[in-house]
Amino acid sequence: MPPDLAAGGPYRDITPDEAGDGRSDGQRVRWGGLVVQAVPQDGMTCFDMVGLALDRVGEPLDSDRSSGRFRACASGFYDPAIYSSGRHVTFTGRIEGTATQRIGEAEFSLPRLRADQVHLWPRRREIQYVPYPAPYYWDPFYDPYWRYRRLE
Repeated sequence: MPPDLAAGGPYRDITPDEAGDGRSDGQRVRWGGLVVQAVPQDGMTCFDMVGLALDRVGEPLDSDRSSGRFRACASGFYDPAIYSSGRHVTFTGRIEGTATQRIGEAEFSLPRLRADQVHLWPRRREIQYVPYPAPYYWDPFYDPYWRYRRLE
């Protein structure tokens, strides 16, 4: 586990969907997922995220099931070219109210996370295994010394 994600635990087991009602303010959580967009502001950067389940080390799992959307804001500048759409990021911090977000034509109330740790995961490279046939044909009954054997 990256040391920045291990520090500050234990974390509450609250999903962004469960935190949307506003009753979880002040709880310390570890959330992660896919970046939708990163928006730098004065002295901080806010990330609009699609929450995903995390594995035991805190890395978001590739899944078609979302744990809900959330907005995470961290102090400092995080370059939107690096923290681009589709990258996996994990945050630790405290839930701090809600933020309103327009998605399409609908308005949504998203939980807001005041992040104290931000961890960008390296891009995953998919390796495809292509099974090739053996470079030669092997016959279990072939005897390379057949010429030297005496026939009886």
